[in-house]
Amino acid sequence: FARSLHRRAQLDAATADTAEPPQGPQLAELASMCRDGGHTVAVDLADHTARRLEHKSAQVKAKALRVTRHLCGASPHYRSHMQSRHGQAVRALASFRGERDALRGDAPGEAVRREAKLALDAVYGDGSASQDGPRGGGAARDTSGFGSGS
Repeated sequence: FARSLHRRAQLDAATADTAEPPQGPQLAELASMCRDGGHTVAVDLADHTARRLEHKSAQVKAKALRVTRHLCGASPHYRSHMQSRHGQAVRALASFRGERDALRGDAPGEAVRREAKLALDAVYGDGSASQDGPRGGGAARDTSGFGSGS
């Protein structure tokens, strides 16, 4: 029980309602807990991350999506639980429209939408983020043939 509270406190610290993004050591610590703790730890972290996605602050939502993206790469248990239980919540944030901030306008909402798209790629692994691979498109798509081009 105490370890679960410690994990949740670390996740809350990484997704705090502040302007600074989650730090690398925080993400690395969460990833090692998720990877080394097994299925139970991964499910607990996924459920708590999903609760952070429901927070009213756009900064907390964006940070929780960044944590999701990072932990999906660290643990297959976390990724499968996010797919089966919380994928709809991540998908809904791809079209998030929050309140406009007086100073920053729609920048927090844009950050949530951008992080949601990256998190969806991490959760579902559709590979649309890397289109410049050998089969993806990129330069191979631009080459049409031999000749002067005129």
